[in-house]
Amino acid sequence: MKRPKKAAKNVAGLQHYLRTIDKIKITVDKIAESIQTYQQEQALNSNTLSKHEDRLEKIETHLNLSTTL
Repeated sequence: MKRPKKAAKNVAGLQHYLRTIDKIKITVDKIAESIQTYQQEQALNSNTLSKHEDRLEKIETHLNLSTTL
């Protein structure tokens, strides 16, 4: 008679384990999505910065300004 109780306990433990794994997967997915969004924003910001630097360089060249900092 102990076997059914042990089996039920094992099933309950397995269910808890699977719920925990599911929560971890959901959390990892959210983190991965956040990282992907951050990387996309960084790419856009990098492009904008590059355009601004190019524009400033043109203006400095046109006005004969020193570009040393």
